[in-house]
Amino acid sequence: MSSLPLVRVARPQLEPSSPFFYGYIAGESTTLVMLHRIDDSLRLDGYEVFRKSDVTALDSTFDKKLFYERVAQLKKFAPLTPPGIDLTAMPSLLRSVQSHFPLLVIHRERIAPDECEVGQLKLSGDGSYSLALITPEAAWESEPRRFRYDDVTRVGFGAEYEDTLARLAGVAV
Repeated sequence: MSSLPLVRVARPQLEPSSPFFYGYIAGESTTLVMLHRIDDSLRLDGYEVFRKSDVTALDSTFDKKLFYERVAQLKKFAPLTPPGIDLTAMPSLLRSVQSHFPLLVIHRERIAPDECEVGQLKLSGDGSYSLALITPEAAWESEPRRFRYDDVTRVGFGAEYEDTLARLAGVAV
């Protein structure tokens, strides 16, 4: 059994069609919470970091908990806290993730609910950052794009999808 707590995270205002995330709390600060996520294929697949202000419920007791515990036991889950991830604030989170993982998946659900950006952090300023974007076909876009930290609602990293894109693009994983 893991020492990290198994939880269900609810964010229905930002994820109305799929309001729950399941996984293990791998770290938290006063403003952010990091989940080692159990994906829809019932495997540990990367990390999701949420703003606590967007989380409506973080439940350690939920309807499917026994099921997820059985899955974890069967598959011998070993949830981890990735070293070196700074959850102090969004700028430090993005910088620390980029220094340990090849690609970031950044969601800005309030202003672009059906989109996410996948790429590498290039510049980080006080209120904004630049991201070199990679397409779903693992091709780099020609120019980095600038975004505001305040618009970021969720950050993903370390999952099979972005690791596969990174390998296809020739980025070390």
